[in-house]
Amino acid sequence: KGYDYMTKLNYLFRDTRFFLIKSNNIDNVQLSKGKSVWATLPQNDANLNQAFKEARNVLLIFSVNES
Repeated sequence: KGYDYMTKLNYLFRDTRFFLIKSNNIDNVQLSKGKSVWATLPQNDANLNQAFKEARNVLLIFSVNES
């Protein structure tokens, strides 16, 4: 059963790139979500652009740094 589950996950996420997008506060994440727009630092552009061109799926996982 565990093998079947992993096989399904591997199939689902085949050719997928994952990125963790960090934000300083929840307000920025909610604004991005509400407007369907997000921004990142310029040094991340090359990796993200390449992923969007080459990967079947690109998943952005948002994380808030505020404590």
